[in-house]
Amino acid sequence: MGQCGCSVVDACGSRCSGHPEWDANWNPNYFHEHYVLSDKIGTGSFASVHAAGKIGGGGESLAVKVVDLLSANGNGEDPKRRLAAQREVAILEQLRNQESVVHLLDAFVEEGFAYIVMEKCDITLWTALDSAPLLTQRVLTHIFDGMLKGIAAVHSMNVVHRDIKPDNFILSTDRTVKLCDFGLAGMLSPEAIGLTGVFGTAPFLSPEMLRRLPYGQKTDVWSFGAIAYTLQLGRYPYMPSEASVPAMKSAILHGEQGPDFQPEMELPTEDSEDPPPPLASMSDAMADLIQCTLNRDASERPDAAGALHHRVFATAEDCFDEESCFKPYVYAARRIRAFRVRSSDAAQTAVDLRLSHLQRQRHGPPCELPKLLAGRASPKAYKTGKVGGS
Repeated sequence: MGQCGCSVVDACGSRCSGHPEWDANWNPNYFHEHYVLSDKIGTGSFASVHAAGKIGGGGESLAVKVVDLLSANGNGEDPKRRLAAQREVAILEQLRNQESVVHLLDAFVEEGFAYIVMEKCDITLWTALDSAPLLTQRVLTHIFDGMLKGIAAVHSMNVVHRDIKPDNFILSTDRTVKLCDFGLAGMLSPEAIGLTGVFGTAPFLSPEMLRRLPYGQKTDVWSFGAIAYTLQLGRYPYMPSEASVPAMKSAILHGEQGPDFQPEMELPTEDSEDPPPPLASMSDAMADLIQCTLNRDASERPDAAGALHHRVFATAEDCFDEESCFKPYVYAARRIRAFRVRSSDAAQTAVDLRLSHLQRQRHGPPCELPKLLAGRASPKAYKTGKVGGS
């Protein structure tokens, strides 16, 4: 790690040492010499996440967040985007050893892109909830415990995530819940009284953030409480009559039409010939956890580590109702866009075309990429056509 805590690689393959804003003489082929991008698995305003593989890495699947550093007006790189990518890498570097946070593996800058290479977890929170045979209170409690562990781990390093929402939790193959996407995260400094600025997704924003006053880590705890409420009741804690971002922010800011703990009544139905299981209802202990985490006074709200000691997580396994199901409420949450609806047939963007050009420039046509990833051919072989034999 360099002096700045950043893991960016320069043209010689060594870590930066204080990086004067990453402005070294970057090797324009360095990322593409070592990695191959494949399917796009997520998109944001100026970044996308791709499945990827390391050349000669034996086929292990990785995830790469690709940040477009070029300004919207076409006048070179946007310094704010570059700084945001730099901050995200520095934060992930600090969190490298936290089990409940997605792991950073490498980072690069070249030709108008920043590449953040991470472990790939294939199970989104939506997939985990949708695929559960019976989505009981026990299953959700396990997931909420994992969420809070991720938030507490981040907070232990003086980081505030600032975009806690369902889409930013993923699960590993052993069902460990991991927190991801630190593009909006901020670092607390000892001399500051808190962070400022409104960041995140409207239904999960805290009142103190919307007041535009300094706030701390408990803004993430509020967001967790909003998630737990939404997944178990099928509606947001604050549901203004007008379904718009300004109306949602106003309702949270002023405490209007707030949490009444009444479940959504118009629930989606599953296509199944079997009779549905009985609807679950939130336990008193779970309701108390949510009330604590949605306390409008941040000073009265528990921190993430404290919330993990709530009695709901000490409930004996045999005390859970294993017959009733929360899945209809999760489907209702998806209907109100608590989860991002992903499209697999989206048209290629100009950024996609730039990335494709860089990949083809380095590796040639994609037909033999599996051999390249497994280490059975060199990148140079694609340009000479000598692949798969002597």
